[in-house]
Formats: sequence, structure tokens, C-alpha cells
Amino acid sequence: MRPVEIVLLVAFSGCGGDPMGGGEMMPPPDLAGTSETDGSPPRDLAVPPVLLDGNVLSLDGGTGPASLWFTISDRDTGLPVSSRVIFRPVPGAGFADNIFGGMFNLQSPGGSTGATVSPGVLGSTEGVLLQSGLGVVPVPAGTYDLIITRGPEYEAVGMTITIAAGEVRKITAELDRSVDTGGWLSADMHVHVNRSFDSKMPLDRRVISMVSNGVEMIVTTDHNVNTDLAPWIAALGYDADTVGSVVGNEFNFAEGHGGAYPVPYDANHAYGGAPPWTPTCNGMVVGINCEPAAKAFGTMHAKIPGVTVVTVNHPWWPMGDLGYFTNIEWGAGTSHPLPAPLATAGAFDAIELLNGYWTVASAEAALVADWFYLLGQGVKVAAVASSDTHRINWVRAGWPRTWLRLPTDRPGEVTGEMLATAIRKQRAIASTGPFVTFTVDGGEIGDTVKRAGPGQVKVAITVDAPGWIAVDSVRVFVNGVEKHNFKVTPGLRPVFQASFNEPLLVDSWIVVLASGQKPMPGDIVGEYTQVQHGIDMLPWAITNPIYVVLGGQKFRPPGWQGAPMELPLPELRRRGPLEVPVDCEPGAGEEPPLDAPERFLMPHLYQ
Repeated sequence: MRPVEIVLLVAFSGCGGDPMGGGEMMPPPDLAGTSETDGSPPRDLAVPPVLLDGNVLSLDGGTGPASLWFTISDRDTGLPVSSRVIFRPVPGAGFADNIFGGMFNLQSPGGSTGATVSPGVLGSTEGVLLQSGLGVVPVPAGTYDLIITRGPEYEAVGMTITIAAGEVRKITAELDRSVDTGGWLSADMHVHVNRSFDSKMPLDRRVISMVSNGVEMIVTTDHNVNTDLAPWIAALGYDADTVGSVVGNEFNFAEGHGGAYPVPYDANHAYGGAPPWTPTCNGMVVGINCEPAAKAFGTMHAKIPGVTVVTVNHPWWPMGDLGYFTNIEWGAGTSHPLPAPLATAGAFDAIELLNGYWTVASAEAALVADWFYLLGQGVKVAAVASSDTHRINWVRAGWPRTWLRLPTDRPGEVTGEMLATAIRKQRAIASTGPFVTFTVDGGEIGDTVKRAGPGQVKVAITVDAPGWIAVDSVRVFVNGVEKHNFKVTPGLRPVFQASFNEPLLVDSWIVVLASGQKPMPGDIVGEYTQVQHGIDMLPWAITNPIYVVLGGQKFRPPGWQGAPMELPLPELRRRGPLEVPVDCEPGAGEEPPLDAPERFLMPHLYQ
């Protein structure tokens, strides 16, 4: 006899007419629009996402599949909670394609968007995403290790099951939110959906991918397109305590890629109101992709004057020409002059220290050196981390992410201005998973602490992570110089705590970095790390600074306090076809879903 939960679940078809329930979702009322009229190729983005070909999981060839009925809840509330179930091994070709046939393929066609498994259940290559924590999953008979997870603030639940053909098994689990992030909300501020030419991910599925990974603030940054997720969040039934969104834009300028948020959203504009790009840079209309950094940053800051912030996305990108710092051959601070756009206070507000596609340790070290150098010169820019996700798999939603100190713990109440203020004031923690906070004389991350003169300040640090993330060391930097390197004792919760006095003789900025050497599981954080040599995503988190002013009213930049850092610049390949991450190009026999502007984005590099 089936439990009551199963009977109720059969009736559950997602909130608001979710297309995962088998029917076509009606478009939110504000998605009506017109085609572009600025001379760019037509991109009628007003068409709502619908089920794509091959987007429903095929069960053909099965002989009486078994069924797993999931009820996953939050231990604190007792209520069902959006989550992920990872299968090891993954049946057949995976839950994005056909679990009864075919070879498992991380780059399967269904890996771009996932597949409808059942009402409220979205299939991926490694397992399933449960929209609300409830769902039925058909599987071939066999033995599976199940990992149930909801991001780095939660403990994972593991179990081994053996199920026979035709058997129905109820699986219940409670997820323990063991990491206390009170006062901070997790954000992914580099996110793509099928409004980008290089993504096929429907908007509703992108929301589910974020929430099931514990992301609380989603900032859409489609390529030269403004996208609003708010109607889709509402249609899926997520409330203000669960998730919020801000409209952003990944704009292309002459030397690289940047993120801007918040930006206005215009439902009657095919690009959502984004500034135009142009195929050529010598015509009557000049797109933002033709503008040099200094001008393009100003263009985007002006979208909401005094509010919109600008981030330099993936500043180091030696594989191609997507990285601003790579393209202008600047980095490592002391051995290269600081270009004028970088030296101007307020030219940009943040840099992406961590990006889901580029977690090479040497690149991260180079970017930290660059960031430290900027801070030492008095150029206050926030360090942030984002996934740059384009698909349901490969680079996962929310890995990495940024925690932001915001005036509310309810993500649905966060405005674009609140989020931008947190960035501008450096109230941020960039992380692949660990959560790191610290205070200096009671001042928090992003604050300025004032003292009468030189002397000791009290530093208090807390680092935490769920049991499946291993942190080995905690380092403290003062004005870019490593002052402390604490080894972490395994098995403690929180993972690490320390309090000590730090002597300061000059105005100083202090940063804390926590890291570990055990790679994060690829089927949790993204399969890209499994197949690209040498870029395992390691536990890694860095705070933004706390500033200390000694005997004055304003912070006096101390300059570079460390030894010169002669880091080698990567090989630059700036001729020929643009090289982009693997999921940015159509697969064999596919056409881009939209006319791709990327080939026109960096014109001066191809002259």
C-alpha cells in the first residue's frame, strides 16, 4: 500500500503550470516584446521558453522500472525543500537522456537543459533536481549510492539502496543546515539562460538549478541581454524566504567581458533594454562591444546612475581573449604599470576572483596578487565569485558563489540597490564552498575601523563548512603580506575559530583566506572539473577587507607591502577564431539558438 505522501505527490504538478508537469507554461505577462531595431540581427527574446526536442526523459526499452518516491525536508522547519539527489553510478545515459540505454556522457544533449522526469523533477546527467523536495524518479533495478544535497550550507545525506524491477521505494531525508550564515545571503552573479546565444537553459529550469543548490540571490547576466527571472520565481511557487533575483547584464567591451547589475528591464525590448552590440565597429551605430573599458564601464554605470555596479568578469583567461587583464597584459602588480582605467577609483567595482570555468590555482594566485595590488594603491574593488553557468550540468549553478552582507535575511526582499551597495562597500565573501567571517575590533567585513594611533587590534575569525568540504588552512593577510597560517584540526564545528591581537603601525587592510587540498566532488560542483586536467575545484574562500585607520579620518593606502611578484603572463592567443568555453559553441550539427554576437565582440584584437 502506498503511503499518503505518494498519493499527494501524484497530484503535485509544480506551481503555476510548470512545464515540468507536462504542459506548456503560459508566459509571464511582462514577457511580450518586439524585435531589435538598432540594426543588430533580430533576436526576438520575447518568446517564452518551451519544452525542447528531446527534453523529456525517454523510458523506452525499460522492463518495468522501479520507482523511488522522494520527500526531502529541512530539519529546522520540517518542510519539503528544493534539493538534489546524486546517483552513483548513474543509470544508463543519465537522467538527462535515457536511463535504460546509451553510454553515460557528461556532454550529452540533455545536459544543456535537463529533462522532465516527472512532475516537479528535473533530470540531469548525474541525478535529479527536486523543485520542491518532492518527486518520483523511475530507475532501472540495481544498487545505488544516493547523495542528497542542497549546497554548502547543508550537510549531505548519503545512503545505499538496492531496488528490484517494479518495486516502489519511499525515500525520506532531513537536511541539516549546519553552517550559520545569519546576516549573509548566498548569491550567484554570473548566470546565463537561453536569452544568451550560448545557452539553451530555460528560465524556470535555471531557477530550479539555483534553488536546489542553495543559492538565495540570482543575478542574470546574459550576453548583452537583460533578463528578469522574477515572474518565473513566482510561477514556480518560491517565496521571499527562499530566493530573490536581480536583473544584470554580461556586456562585452573592446578588451573583455564585464558584469553590470542592477540594470533596468524593458519587457517591450527584445534585448530587455540592454545597450546594443554591433557586428562592425566602423558604422553609424557603434555597439558597446566596440567601446574601450573606460567608456564601457561608464556606459553601464549610467544604467541606473549611482546604483549600477560593474564587475570585471574572468579577468585572467589565457585560453582565449575573454579576460580583460589577460588582453591588456596587466597583472601581478609590481612588474607592470597600472593602466589608467584600473587606476581610476570607481572605474569598476569588483573583480571575479573565482569563476566556475577557471579554478586553476596559478590563475587564482595571480588574481589575488592583482587584487592585493589594487587594494594597496587605494583602488577599492570587491572580490566576488560566480559560476558563469550556462547549462544544467558541466559548470553547476552556485559553484562558486558570493555571500553578501545585506540588510535582510529574506532574499525576496533584496533590491538591486541593496545588492549593489553590498558590492560597492565590499561586504562580500568569495567562495567555492567554505564560509569565512571575521571581525577587527568588532568591525565586520567591508567596514572601516578607526583607532587613535598605532597599536594592537583584536582579530576574531570563524570558518565553517559542512562535513563533506575539507578545510586545511586559514591564512591572514595584512596589507597583502601573509601574517598567519593556521592549520585546521579535522572534525571541529565550526571548522575553525581563533582570536588574537595584531599589531599595526600604519593604516592597514586585513583579509582572511581559507582553503583545502581535497577536491570538491565533481558531480556536485560541476563535471567540468572532472574532465579538464588540473582544474579541480578546491575548497577556497577569501573575505573582502576590513580597513583600519590609525590616527586619521580617511584611509591612507599603504602601497604594496610585499615582495615583488613576477608571475608569468599566460600565452596570449589573439588571432583567429575566438576561443570560448566548450559549452559556448554549438555541438556537431547544431545551430546557435540565436545569432551569435560573440564573433564580433573583440574587433580590435582581430584587425
